Parts: sequence; structure tokens; C-alpha cells
Amino acid sequence: MSLPYYSKKLDIGGPKEAAILFYLPEIKKAIGHIISKNIGHIPPPHIESIISSYEFANHSVYLGKEGTKIWTKTIETYFKYIKLVVDQGKINELYQIYLISMEHLREGQEDLFYCEEQIESSKNKDPEIKLRLMLDKYHSLYEKNIRYSINIASYCLDLITTHKDIKSKSLDEYCVNDDLSYKIGKIENGITKCKLDLINRILLKGLDPHIKNAASHKGIEYGINGNLILKDRDWNKEFSLTELTRIVEEAEINFNAQGASIVLFAFEYFDKVDPKINKLYYSLKGLRSLIDAEIKNAYFIPKDINFIDDKYIVIDVEKIAGFDSTSELMGNIEGKRFYSQRPKLNTNDQALRIILYIAHFKTNFKECTVNVLDYNDKKIGIFRVNLEKWTKIIQTKYSFSDLEPYVIENNVQK
Repeated sequence: MSLPYYSKKLDIGGPKEAAILFYLPEIKKAIGHIISKNIGHIPPPHIESIISSYEFANHSVYLGKEGTKIWTKTIETYFKYIKLVVDQGKINELYQIYLISMEHLREGQEDLFYCEEQIESSKNKDPEIKLRLMLDKYHSLYEKNIRYSINIASYCLDLITTHKDIKSKSLDEYCVNDDLSYKIGKIENGITKCKLDLINRILLKGLDPHIKNAASHKGIEYGINGNLILKDRDWNKEFSLTELTRIVEEAEINFNAQGASIVLFAFEYFDKVDPKINKLYYSLKGLRSLIDAEIKNAYFIPKDINFIDDKYIVIDVEKIAGFDSTSELMGNIEGKRFYSQRPKLNTNDQALRIILYIAHFKTNFKECTVNVLDYNDKKIGIFRVNLEKWTKIIQTKYSFSDLEPYVIENNVQK
């Protein structure tokens, strides 16, 4: 699973295909040694989210080159914990934590992207408004994103230190119920208890419970010169827009790195997980979110996704304008020229891609229907299959001729 916020943000003056070609060598150099598999084999859009997070750290406004160092060191530290726990035979537990965390992260990603849009639209507004929006983004990073991205590292450290939470809480309770401030306290205590090097605190970079509490409890006042005064019980501090933006940037780079770490974790260890639990989603809510993301990856606009009577999946998608003919991609990225052609999209193949994607999830649904709509919401095609049969067939070596007998209806134009 990828982090959609960063896939959306991937914008370096050219198409995503060019971004992958340009940044992949740098990514390999920075973190290629961390996992045993070839990072270059990570499929889009998963590699896109890693590249985008690296690109953000690499172009840090307030941290400069230090941003990339923080990003790299955070991933190294995160994976150090993962490897220790994998060696203890806890890979199945880590994978379940990954599924639970990603399900909640996808919601947090939407909130974070909304905060980013608000900040982008406030560039010409008063500093007080910008400060408040920056604080909203910090709260989103803290409570709705890092709260879940840190779960695997937190669990690993708790296991190493034999923390009581390991036995007293279910994985659901562990991942979802505890807030980030509690997890921060556990990590700090674990680092002290294990006498770990202080570099391990890099997982807490940019995280300040006082700032989060001030944002949550409205402990905010405006001081002189447009500064923001934040208050939390017996703590208060004044921040300029520059100071607060730097802290938010540190927290975002931290989240970038944690997000990259959990994507790498899934890529490295998925084939080692017990087949009984190595599904790709935790609940129907998570499955819906994954299908929504794949619809976008197939260059459709998702309109509706319905699960009916635990038997049928019915999906409505809309064609995107501009893909009915071949288009040329050309330009410069940091002085390097690129040129490629993007072929005309085959609508039938786009719909097929979505159904095959769902079939790989090994669900118990009987049928899957993709309704294709034009730009005016008029239905222009239906692709319906026996999903139960397709799911079984694609677990083996197959060709489309094996699947074709179980196509119930297909009138989608190519």
C-alpha cells in the first residue's frame, strides 16, 4: 500500500514517470542497503510515495541538507527495530499492525492533504491565518498520521523492553486506542531502559505534545508582531510563523520517513507472512480505500463503490478527459531533459485492471461489476465477472483465456 498524500504531492515539474527515473538512483543510494530486495522492483504507486517523501526532505526549506539526513537516519532506525523483532519470529504480528495502521493512515492522509490545500490557498493572507493553518497541519500530522505510522516501531521497542502493553492489549487496541503522546512516552522510556544511543530519538523528531495539546484544546493566543502564543497547562511558548513552520517541516519529514519505512516493510516481508493472514486489507473499509486508490491509478475517477450482501462488488467509475489520444511528455527536471509518449488509454484494459486488482485480494465476494461512465455521468459500458472463479484462477499461472469463460458481461469499448 502506498501513502496517497505523497503520491498526490509528487510534483517536480514533470510527469511521475520522469520523477521515478530521476530520483530512483538517489533513493537506492540513500536506503538501498536497508532491505535485501531491490528497491527498483517496488511497483508504482508505492515507489512514488517513497520518492515524493524523499523529494520533500531533499528540498527542505528550513532544514536544508539536514532534511535528507534526518529522512535517511529515521528509516535506518525504524528498520533496525523491525529486524530485531522479525528475528524473534514476530513477523505476523508486525504485518497485522501494518494492516491496521495503514487503514487508519489512509483517512489521516485525506485530512493532511486538505490541510495542505488550505495552506497553499492562504499564501496572500494575513500571518495570523497562516499560523493557524500551519497549526492545523501539525495537529493532523501528529494525531491522524504519525499516531499510526509509528505503531510498528513502537511495538518493536515494547517487545524488546517487555512492556506490559504487549500482553494486556489486543493489536487493535494497541494500534488505535493509544494516542501519540502516550506512544512517545513509551519510546522515550524504552530508549532509556535499553540504554540505546540517542540517535534513536530521531523517531520523535518534530513531535511536541505541548504544541499538539494547545492545538487540540484551543490554548492559542495572538501575541505582538503576529506571533502565536501556545498554552498547555503550566507550559506556554511564543512562536513566529518561521519557527512554527520549521517544527511542522521536521514533523513532516519524520512522517515521510516513517511512511517510507512501512512501505519498505511490506515490500520486504510480505512473502514471509503466514498465508492465512497475508491479505492486503483489514476490513471492508480498508478494501474500499484500496479500490478507490487503484481506480485513480487506472486513470479513472471513482464515483461509487458498493459491497452488497457480502456477495457483490459494484463500482462506478468515470473516464478522465484527455486520454482518448496519444500524448507527448517532454521537459526539464533540474536541468535534465526527458521525452516520452503516453499512449491512448484502452478503457477496457482500465476496467480489467481494477477487477484483476480486486481478485488478488482473495475475498469471498461472488461477482464484481465495473460500470464505466462518460464525462456526463452517462453509462457507456459494463464489465462484470465471476469474481469467485477469477480469484481462484489468478492464484495459479494463467492467461486471459482461462478467465474469459467467467466474464458474465463486457461491452466496454476499447
